[in-house]
Amino acid sequence: MKEKLCEITFKPLGVKVKVPENTTIIETAVKNNLPLEGMCNGRGTCGKCLVQASGMLSQPQTDEKERLGSMLSDSWRLACQAKVLGNVEVFLTEKQQFRTISGGKNKEYIFDPLIIRILGKSGESFFLPKRAYGIAVDIGTTSIVVGLIDLNSDGKEITTSACLNPQTQYGADVITRITYAHQYAQNVLKLKELVLNGINNLISKVCNEKGVQLQEIYHITVAANNTMLHLLVGVDPFPLAVTPYEPIFVDYQEYNSTELGIAVPNAVVSLLPSLSAFVGADILAGVIAIDFHKIAVPALFIDIGTNGEIVANVNGKLIATSSAAGPALEGMNIYCGCRAEDGAISGVRIEENGQIYIVTIGSAKIKGLCGSGLVELVAELVKAGVILPTGRFAQSTNLPGLLAQRLIEHDGQPAFLLDSNSMTMLTQKDVRQVQLAKAAIAAAIDILFQRLKVELDAVEKVYIAGAFGYHLKKEALKIIGLLPSGLNSEVEFVGNTAKEGARLCMVNQAAADEIITLQNDIESLELSYAPEFMDNYVDHMNFPS
Repeated sequence: MKEKLCEITFKPLGVKVKVPENTTIIETAVKNNLPLEGMCNGRGTCGKCLVQASGMLSQPQTDEKERLGSMLSDSWRLACQAKVLGNVEVFLTEKQQFRTISGGKNKEYIFDPLIIRILGKSGESFFLPKRAYGIAVDIGTTSIVVGLIDLNSDGKEITTSACLNPQTQYGADVITRITYAHQYAQNVLKLKELVLNGINNLISKVCNEKGVQLQEIYHITVAANNTMLHLLVGVDPFPLAVTPYEPIFVDYQEYNSTELGIAVPNAVVSLLPSLSAFVGADILAGVIAIDFHKIAVPALFIDIGTNGEIVANVNGKLIATSSAAGPALEGMNIYCGCRAEDGAISGVRIEENGQIYIVTIGSAKIKGLCGSGLVELVAELVKAGVILPTGRFAQSTNLPGLLAQRLIEHDGQPAFLLDSNSMTMLTQKDVRQVQLAKAAIAAAIDILFQRLKVELDAVEKVYIAGAFGYHLKKEALKIIGLLPSGLNSEVEFVGNTAKEGARLCMVNQAAADEIITLQNDIESLELSYAPEFMDNYVDHMNFPS
């Protein structure tokens, strides 16, 4: 019997495609590279693939009905749940510009490109031509950032560009993505193709911007977490997710760009080394970028994302771990959460009289709360007494009128209405997600310094890497307890140190050697084997009073 084909029209793009009956809307969008994002690998739990659709679609099931409620009557559907039974029209909301932080703190170095040593291995001298460039790549679970590097003069970054990691269609966190990859062999190749498409598009963009030809690219260095590195080379990362958490590889590797699938003819691709399953090359590159391993006072380095990777340094002894914070601090698994994009609330301030001031990214209408906005909102509500140390909302009778009137009921639970026009709110479940995330990171910090036999009040410097701190007030981290009590040291946001470390390892041979040495010198702590973790985790669940 011939397979029935159904036509889907995506508006306002005007794209028409034919797909087999019972294909979901999101499957069609992904296959055709259309701007539709899902975080939960099709389970219908994140609500981020919301579309308006009309035509012959499957009836919504119980979970979708509960999540969308009255929105169903306005033709809203979850693209991962709605199956096509005939001709369908789908309206995609405008895709806002993805924002991340591309620059990072850097150190001084001697310009001594690694590619000269690599291409001169045969014993013959090698000299770069007058026009020679490199690409530094940071592959994160959420975003991909590339920098175009001048390899002829001083090794400085000429321009940079970033995009959302296309793999987010199959999960917001590494565990969801690993699960998807392990289901079928072709899934690994699909995730590899997606990340390569992202990298190739960014390389093309920065080269076109500066008039650089692809054949003028000689070297590409990649810093990424271990899951992303495995998927980049087409290796199933499943061993990273099960005990004893042993990666297929952690050491420095070199590939030919064409062999790997990067659309640059005959460049050398250097994959920087990782430490363990969940402390990747991005963290080692970050340590190199700010010379963290050479700091003479007790110090802390944190990269906060879906995993909180943490390195402690006491008198040159380094110990590192990764704590599963989950995607909440990046605005995911939050009822009104969103990426750091135009329209995202990135900052919140509450005055003593209850007046609220909101800061958004760009000029678009309010879309939701990104990670920094979420943390600042929770911190301000804790400070104002709207959220109690237990995480529960206070009774409205105990609050100033302007704040009391914002306490509403949502799904039978209290919630705080931040913006009535967009109906952006913070739910009780959202507060719990923040508690779980911050407790995981704070507990890990505690344990690292316990292992080093140093009190937290002896720590003199805290460095926070990544996009998370770009719009964030430092005090908010202490108010919610992500930085545990006793840690009263100076806090510095150092930006995208992963890409900066990748650049340094490209333009300085000593840095490239140093990151390999560092891999052997840092002690790795797997928290699932730490008997004290659960007690510390529970101790940090409440907000400081």
